[in-house]
Amino acid sequence: MCIGVITVSRKEEQYVRNTIGSLLEDLSAEERESIHLTLSIGHTNVSQHPIYTEKWVGTLPDKILEYRPEDVAKLEEWIENGNYQLKSVFDYMYLLKDCHATGARYVAMIEDDTIAVKGWYPRVLEALREVEEKMQSRPGQEWLYLRLFYSEHLLGWNKEDWRTYLFWSFHAWMIITTTFLVVQHNSKHAQKLLSDPAMLVISGVCIPASIALFFAYGRNSIWPLAPGVHEMNNFGCCAQGFVFPQYMVPAILEKISLMPNQLLDTMMESVSNDEGWARWATTPALLQSIGSVSSKGEDFNDMAKHLWNFGFEMYGQSGLG
Repeated sequence: MCIGVITVSRKEEQYVRNTIGSLLEDLSAEERESIHLTLSIGHTNVSQHPIYTEKWVGTLPDKILEYRPEDVAKLEEWIENGNYQLKSVFDYMYLLKDCHATGARYVAMIEDDTIAVKGWYPRVLEALREVEEKMQSRPGQEWLYLRLFYSEHLLGWNKEDWRTYLFWSFHAWMIITTTFLVVQHNSKHAQKLLSDPAMLVISGVCIPASIALFFAYGRNSIWPLAPGVHEMNNFGCCAQGFVFPQYMVPAILEKISLMPNQLLDTMMESVSNDEGWARWATTPALLQSIGSVSSKGEDFNDMAKHLWNFGFEMYGQSGLG
């Protein structure tokens, strides 16, 4: 596996130290040997990053990726104009292409404001084996990535499915109301309790209130994803950690490079929908987002503060290791 990490200096804490540390912690010698770690420093002058002179930078990564001289002028123009979104897409594609060139079977792209759960590497290899087994039953379909992070808040009740929710809510109301009416009609004892005014309250107030409470409680609380590997073709956010099969990288580079002015994860989802590529995710997530200061500029700071995977915090509890 080639692991690519892009790091850009933040005004406050440099999260990348924890990111790299968590990725390499407790790896066996054999596991470390199977990894090619590339650290890309996203500055035209790499010395601008506070970590550049730190000893671990010259020791832990297998490669420090710097920009080509011919790209510097273009990148400096983007930085001067505050076009961080365009630069972030360029950085991602540049590192992805470099990792692909190693010939590694998988390419993992990890953002520099994440931490990995202890033992993440054998877990992700097992998840990849499971994905490949699942895809054997789908001849002709490709899979784009295994997602190592997602934010559950997008997996709630989605407005796109309001007709489905209304349909099942109506049927739940109708079934429960009908059940009470049948009981009222066939049981003299029940008739004393289920008077017509009582039925009106039950049908018109209690059942709708219970349905409303069901939705208010939240989808993730009622139907959380079970631990394991799940197909997640919709509502998966964001780009903190993807593992791509090596053979899919050229297709990504070709498709994404055509749309440089959109958010990277949005582009990937759009292309995947068009191409029919499957996308998978690990539950609980193997990465946690720890950054509150975005590398894409201050406009993204508020979004960064709210990116969190609650399931990740379950690691260490009984049954999850």
